[in-house]
Amino acid sequence: MSYRDSGSIEIIIYAEDYNSIVKKRVIKSIRNSKLSDNGYFWINEIIDFDGGDNYAIRLVHPNLIETEGNYLSTNFKDNHGNQPYLTELNGIKSDGYVLFDYYFKKLNSSKVSHKLSYSKLYKPFNWVVATGIYLDDVDEFISNEKNIMETSLRRIRVASVFAILIAILICGIIVWFFEKVISTMIKEFNLDINKAYKKLEVIAYKDTLSGLLNRRSMAHHMDEELSRASRNNTYFGIIMLDIDHFKNINDTYGHDIGDIVIQKVSQVLKNTCRSEDKLSRWGGEEFLILAISPNIENLISMAEKIRVAISELKIPVNKEEISVSATFGLSYYNGNKNIKELIKEADDNLYIGKKSGRNRVVS
Repeated sequence: MSYRDSGSIEIIIYAEDYNSIVKKRVIKSIRNSKLSDNGYFWINEIIDFDGGDNYAIRLVHPNLIETEGNYLSTNFKDNHGNQPYLTELNGIKSDGYVLFDYYFKKLNSSKVSHKLSYSKLYKPFNWVVATGIYLDDVDEFISNEKNIMETSLRRIRVASVFAILIAILICGIIVWFFEKVISTMIKEFNLDINKAYKKLEVIAYKDTLSGLLNRRSMAHHMDEELSRASRNNTYFGIIMLDIDHFKNINDTYGHDIGDIVIQKVSQVLKNTCRSEDKLSRWGGEEFLILAISPNIENLISMAEKIRVAISELKIPVNKEEISVSATFGLSYYNGNKNIKELIKEADDNLYIGKKSGRNRVVS
């Protein structure tokens, strides 16, 4: 019998796919958010926290939709010589948020005005979520209030400062709210990913009929054990067993009874072997056991114990009971064989046992 994986199903879930879904939902939500007085949010994604050309990408900007996806540079200067992207980057690197002013064009207008902005870093995505207010809008608000209320200059200034602080506070609350929403969504997706990984682990490493390891998983465990034994100068054994006359059972009683026989034999292995041993359904009616650190006498004794337990099985079929037996082939690692050679030796011994009358252990 050659050592070759007879087939496997691989299912891969990329956590990046879930992050992409979250990002798209948040970007859509922020793009559709409207604030009073033509206010809006925008998002830049930081690529290089050291700054320079192409340090970030503009993800969302309702005022400059046609530039979404463009790279940004900290070397950019507004028409008053300010470097807003550099100021913003230094602020979020230092404190995680920053309040700063610069000159920028107004929404739906070519007019460039003095703007006060608040930016906050959302670390999981390296996003800078920001909003701002134009100071001439504040001035207009103050002027209207002055005409209506006919109050003193001092009270108007106090009112303007208060309005600015309230606007900043509201923006901060909104950013905080979005941060909470995003964090909750990410936690929920992480739970879904963990559940999916557990299901995939069962599919990838377990034989569904027997509940034992499948061939692919056992091959991985044998490679690991060979590496460990080579490093630590320890030993291990391989027990290969095959249910005798299994084809006759299927032909006589049907494949449903054959499946029950597979399950009963698997349960014997679970009940008889030690917790540190690895058990697998190697293929069809054939099983393979990786016995950790036995000597050859213990390996033979272990195989004989399993053989006796299988021979004592009585499986009810209609009004009768059928008996089952198995033939065993053993091989033993003592430092000078590879896995392929060990499997071939066990398989050859199993063949000898079959030719010698079955229901026996050959080492």
